[in-house]
Amino acid sequence: MQSVFSIRIENKVPAISMCREKLLSFCRKNKISKDCMFGLLLAIDELLMNIILYGYDDDEKHFIFLELIIEDKIIRTEITDDGKPFNPCEFNIPDMNTPVELRTPGGLGIFLAQKYVDSFEYSYIENQNVMKLVKSIF
Repeated sequence: MQSVFSIRIENKVPAISMCREKLLSFCRKNKISKDCMFGLLLAIDELLMNIILYGYDDDEKHFIFLELIIEDKIIRTEITDDGKPFNPCEFNIPDMNTPVELRTPGGLGIFLAQKYVDSFEYSYIENQNVMKLVKSIF
């Protein structure tokens, strides 16, 4: 059986907390393990924060769409926004062996988002960034 969660949030940082609370409720209702929930929510939080902080060149109101589908022990997540085209799959991941004080800032959130999901894809379709994440339920 399929379970679907979808939400539209404004491109403002406080919207992430509201979204996280609704996601937590959805995951609990679907009996997703705490470990699985942690990784998925971390990935989603990091990606939403990047979109909100860096995706727009104006102060206008924009919306970010998030959809989760749980089916057959898999969680499929899609995040869509109308921000500047940005492919996180092409972003240079920070060298974790370099001391923190010597690293160039940026990229750690994307690294963590990709680390905590099984599959991460990006496309730019009809002026929309579309990120697709897949995570196995354990």
